[in-house]
Amino acid sequence: MTDASARSKGFLVRPVDWVAFGPPRPNTAGETHRRVTELPGPTTFQGIVRTALLAASGDDFSDRSRAARDSRDALVGGPDALPKGWQLKGPFLTEIVETPHGPRARPWVTTPRFLMGSHREPLRARLLRSPDIDGGPSALDDSSPDASPLLLSAPSQKSAKRKPLGGWLSPRGLRWTLAGTESLAAWRSGDHAHALPRFVGRQALAGLEIDAGTGTARDGMLFFADVLRFRDRSGIAGWLSAPLPPRIPSDALTRGDLAACGWRSRPAVLEELPPVDLDFAHLLEGRHLPVEVPEDQGFFLVAATPVQCKGDGLSAAASVEEDLRRNARLPEGVEVRVLAALTGPPRVIGGLLAASKVPRPNRSYWEAGSSWFFVLRGGGAGASGAAARGEALRRLNDAHVLGDRGEASFGYGHTLVAVGPTVDRGLVQAAERRREVRS
Repeated sequence: MTDASARSKGFLVRPVDWVAFGPPRPNTAGETHRRVTELPGPTTFQGIVRTALLAASGDDFSDRSRAARDSRDALVGGPDALPKGWQLKGPFLTEIVETPHGPRARPWVTTPRFLMGSHREPLRARLLRSPDIDGGPSALDDSSPDASPLLLSAPSQKSAKRKPLGGWLSPRGLRWTLAGTESLAAWRSGDHAHALPRFVGRQALAGLEIDAGTGTARDGMLFFADVLRFRDRSGIAGWLSAPLPPRIPSDALTRGDLAACGWRSRPAVLEELPPVDLDFAHLLEGRHLPVEVPEDQGFFLVAATPVQCKGDGLSAAASVEEDLRRNARLPEGVEVRVLAALTGPPRVIGGLLAASKVPRPNRSYWEAGSSWFFVLRGGGAGASGAAARGEALRRLNDAHVLGDRGEASFGYGHTLVAVGPTVDRGLVQAAERRREVRS
């Protein structure tokens, strides 16, 4: 029996001391080593969540038998996917702020790569023709410039090879970015952070490895670590939509329990997440998107969490289209055509299975912020077709439609949709011909 309700519930993982994340690494006796922290990704985040749910169920973690592991997998899912019907969203670096309407959660997100230029006056990329030029592309399409259908850049700037802005955006900054020219809010440089959001800081930590048997320092095992410290009332936010079994209390992630977090299992408190910032809610609900979509309107599909790589260049564009056909459940007759991409170099993510101590397979992922420029085709003629394409946009927004379905349940492949520039029909036809020739 399971609870019939699978309503999404927000929670905050609030570290109470320094935390560090990243894959395990061996240390050699007598070695002085340095550890660099990463930001928590979906694999780490789901591990925190699953462990917290098991602890709330009264699980005996000291039992490492095969039967016990199978029982845990049946209760909260295994290393490859959450149980059927479960969906985790996140992680988002989040601060809690006071407003006239009470406390609000303000998640910050990686800046989409189509935002270019200076943080004082950023510009959104648009589609360009891509003539062959000796020595490199005339604009930026970093999924694979020599094989991309078309290119993206900000042509009003002096350099056509301008780099993406990078950094992090507040909900208000993200709303300005995703709403395109229809955004009602003006850009504010304070809504952008170059390195990390202002409520997260990096700190250098030094220490000695401790011998578990004697409780004393091991000779020569000095380490240096870069760690993260979160300010008060901030942490890592997520949402879990799941029909929890009766063994797991419905408030398991929000009642103030302690959780083990990252390297060395640092303590964190699990708390209820206040309602999200109104700008963030506006975007998740898709209210920044047009209701009717003409075929010459371009959009950006933005990865809010990492996406598993499936090829490069044209094969990467084709794999994104294939994922959307398989996972997005678009209205009948509506097709997505990916014309260009800004993905940056892939990142390898692996890890260790905590229960069995077996390494996870290393896989390549496009980082959060990766963006694909696309247009919608089909769905019918006239107003009905435009409305069907508008519905397709909403099915792509705030959805987990890229990558493997098991990984998607952990939170990978979470997408948002941004309004892009209109495109010349001739450009689209040229892109399609170019892809057919190179395929």
